[in-house]
Amino acid sequence: MSNTSVNAVGASGLIALLSMAAEADLAAFIQSQPGVGKSNIVRDLAKAWGLNFVDIRLATRSPVDVGGYPTLSNQDGREVMKFIQTGELPITPGNIIFLDEFSCATRATQSAALQLVLERRIGEYVVPENTFIVLAGNRKIDKVHVEELSSALVNRVMMIEMKPSISDWTVWANNHGLNDQMIAFLEHRPELLNDFDGAKWDKASAFATPRSWEAADRVTNTDSYKSASEMYQANALAGVIGAPASSEYRGFLKLSMALPSVKDALRDPQGTEVPSEQSSMVAMAAALKPQTTPDNVDNALAYLKRFPKEYEVFGVRFIFTKRELIATPAWMAWNKENEALLAG
Repeated sequence: MSNTSVNAVGASGLIALLSMAAEADLAAFIQSQPGVGKSNIVRDLAKAWGLNFVDIRLATRSPVDVGGYPTLSNQDGREVMKFIQTGELPITPGNIIFLDEFSCATRATQSAALQLVLERRIGEYVVPENTFIVLAGNRKIDKVHVEELSSALVNRVMMIEMKPSISDWTVWANNHGLNDQMIAFLEHRPELLNDFDGAKWDKASAFATPRSWEAADRVTNTDSYKSASEMYQANALAGVIGAPASSEYRGFLKLSMALPSVKDALRDPQGTEVPSEQSSMVAMAAALKPQTTPDNVDNALAYLKRFPKEYEVFGVRFIFTKRELIATPAWMAWNKENEALLAG
């Protein structure tokens, strides 16, 4: 189902394309591998646009759940059949109707939904004004059971293929308060944001995706995880993001526990030891971020300037995702000093 002549887009590109489709009063269909955050993006978009978000998972629906349940009704003295909706579909204006798992639904359920998408009505139900219909589903190559899409559907919606993007995910993760060490690790090892390969997947092992990294963040923040033995912590993370990503991430976290004191670095940036390994420099930048304030940012920059240039830039960019630091003279001075490097 993937059209290789069209470039897949990250989250920011998806939002841009969905905006175009909505303005053109055209339904959109998002295709991607599992776990890249389609539903979260559409939900956040509905909130940003001030629309009600209606999430319907078609893979668990039967045709009558979508088309309505038949019932007899008296009309002009004769009995006619009408179809009663389940109540999920909105009746007031201002919505995004999100038909998720569309390609995993049975062909009969897809056909029932087709009228909703193409004619904006189904049975007695009419889609209200200012309602944007978005469909989503996985691709055949991802080893997920999918039904072939109807040519009538494909030819009447905007087809969009989405892929994970570390830059978009980093923005999302910062906005949603995910662990700084996790964000820094994945910026350093972006290929581990998503290591799913449908052609090689054994249909049993966990794998890393944007969705499973978010789950890993929740797991590692629990008291149960923090108090567990190393073996159980390893099992927990491997069960969420897969063994390869889990092993690397846990190794990175161990490095974080052996770093120089952040308080010392912010108090005495010239006298505090600088990490010698690249991963340790990344971990140190992540450790500096939560403790860097407008009052000590000059010392944070002085410390990071002792890193090799590549990791100085990484560290500065990482800590300056804190919005309160952007307006400081220290940031403006560093930005001006490194203007040529940043432009390149």
